[in-house]
Amino acid sequence: MTPKVVVPLRDRHFRVEELIAEFARRYESPKTRRHYVDERTDLFAWTGRAHPAELSEGDLFAWCAGAGTRIANNTIRNRSTHGSLLETDPCLDHGKAG
Repeated sequence: MTPKVVVPLRDRHFRVEELIAEFARRYESPKTRRHYVDERTDLFAWTGRAHPAELSEGDLFAWCAGAGTRIANNTIRNRSTHGSLLETDPCLDHGKAG
C-alpha cells in the first residue's frame, strides 16, 4: 500500500508526467492507477499541451469525442471524467507551468 503523504506542489514547476503520476498515487488499485495514467497521458499527448493550465475546454471536448476517431460511448463517458482538469484539479492551483 502506498503511504498517504501530502506532497506540496506550491512554488514548484512540474512536468505533466509528474503531475499525472502524483494524481494517480491516490488510487490503491494498480489497474485504476494505470487507467488514469494512460488516459491522462493520451490526453496531453493528443493535445500537445504541457500542463493542465494550458488545456482548453475545446481540447477536452475534442479528445473526449474521440479526437477524430469513432469510439464507444463508454469510452467517451470515461474520458469525460477528466473534466476536473479544467475545474478543481490541484494541478491548476499548484505547480503552475513555467
